Amino acid sequence: MAVLGGTFLTMKDLAKRMDPNHQLAKIVESLSQKNSMFEHMPWVECNDNTRHHTTSRTGLPTPTWVRLNQGQTAQVSLTDQFTDTCGALTTRSVVDPRLARIGGDPGGVRASEDLAHIAAFSNTVEDALIYASTATNPNRIQGLSPRLNSTTGAAGNQLILNEVAAETDGSDQTSMWFIAWSPETVHGIYPKGHPTGLEMVDMGDNNLVTDAGGTNQMRAYVTEFIWTFGLVVRDSSATSRLCNIDTSVLTATGATDDTIIPGMIRAYGRIKDPNVGRGCIYHNRTVDTYLWLQAREKASHQLRPGDDAAGKPVMKFQLWDLYVSDAITNTEDELA
Repeated sequence: MAVLGGTFLTMKDLAKRMDPNHQLAKIVESLSQKNSMFEHMPWVECNDNTRHHTTSRTGLPTPTWVRLNQGQTAQVSLTDQFTDTCGALTTRSVVDPRLARIGGDPGGVRASEDLAHIAAFSNTVEDALIYASTATNPNRIQGLSPRLNSTTGAAGNQLILNEVAAETDGSDQTSMWFIAWSPETVHGIYPKGHPTGLEMVDMGDNNLVTDAGGTNQMRAYVTEFIWTFGLVVRDSSATSRLCNIDTSVLTATGATDDTIIPGMIRAYGRIKDPNVGRGCIYHNRTVDTYLWLQAREKASHQLRPGDDAAGKPVMKFQLWDLYVSDAITNTEDELA
């Protein structure tokens, strides 16, 4: 993905945004991705400032068979508590007021630049929900992948290895994610007392910032952006991951085999209750194309077109809807 090149919007940048009539052109947001997860997930306010504590029952009492005049031993259930934390993403847009007034639409210039920041947040949040790890960077959140990356882990039973293709090898793998969203299963969190979602603060043009040369001060329009959020998996049995999908095999075989469908059946079967919450299956565009070819070739695969709860056309599998998430890569390592 392309990245931002500098700190300030320049005359050269502005010139590229003008149409032949010297008006702001409508920009094609080609770097925006399809980010479905954060559109579907419910949000819950943290119960401890920027942290959220979840108590899970880990053991039940054992009932005892007794005869008349025979007592029993008192028992208690067992519980455990785990904590998830929020991470903060932030950036700022800085525009020289003199530059913004060129073309007669300073508000439009600022809005054009702000839209790019919003798209970047959307992409970064979706990527974090899937791949971020507090072990590798404590400033980030704990995403889904670090929670489901080994069959011997705490939730290892929810990790399904795609074992159909013998060629599975290397770092050209991808995954499908099965998630039952609800406040009782899997949800996002935001700090106590804070608004949820992306915050935009328009600080106007009465701001002194260091110029591009790094020595002098200049007045500038400034918009600050911040998004503080986290992810909680209250019940790991409401998630499953079908991993080790070899994208090179998909490209080679097209729609003539069952490379993914058997794994999807197993992953769906690991969800304890598919009727709880909003059931969604996420995959990238490579897998999406393959699945539509499968649906066309083999109706017995239970892949069918339909509408989701919002009336949008989607592919369906069993009771759940399938969605594209561009944040899911084709460069995952093989898991075991």
